[in-house]
Amino acid sequence: MVAALLKQEKFKELDCLADAARSGKSKLPGGMWRLHNLYAGLDQPTRQHAAEVDWRNHLQRLERWVAARPNSITARVALAQSYTGYGWVARGEDSSNTVSDSGWRLFRQRHARAKAILDQATKLRGQCPEWYVAMQQAALRLRMEAGAGRAKVRPARGRLSRPIISGDTACLHP
Repeated sequence: MVAALLKQEKFKELDCLADAARSGKSKLPGGMWRLHNLYAGLDQPTRQHAAEVDWRNHLQRLERWVAARPNSITARVALAQSYTGYGWVARGEDSSNTVSDSGWRLFRQRHARAKAILDQATKLRGQCPEWYVAMQQAALRLRMEAGAGRAKVRPARGRLSRPIISGDTACLHP
């Protein structure tokens, strides 16, 4: 559903869905946060194998969302998570010793882009617990100093209370 809204560029509706999921703190029957599930529907162009043109179109669409709704934390988190996923496309899923130099270069560039987007999002008035998931994913991949990653999470502790585990990351969630 959210992927279809993104393809139709219904950015306001996407922001409303995310705002409702954030404020309602609702979960799916299996216990997954609805907000996390919403972002999972926005982080890649298709659930099938996406071609390079699909990724470019997807990222351009997310960039248009950021431009159309400059105060949207949801647009920025979705864009950053997409750049992280796009980085993995460049790297591939095989052993690290099989990744080409250009694959590693693109992987680092795309994760750096994700981190830069998330850094810019800290200036927004709205907050999103998924920002922490996305930042940890980008930071871990860039091998940020552990202290820098903790410094980003520490201010949230007063507002966000429960841990959420996402892949190999642990974040605070409302």
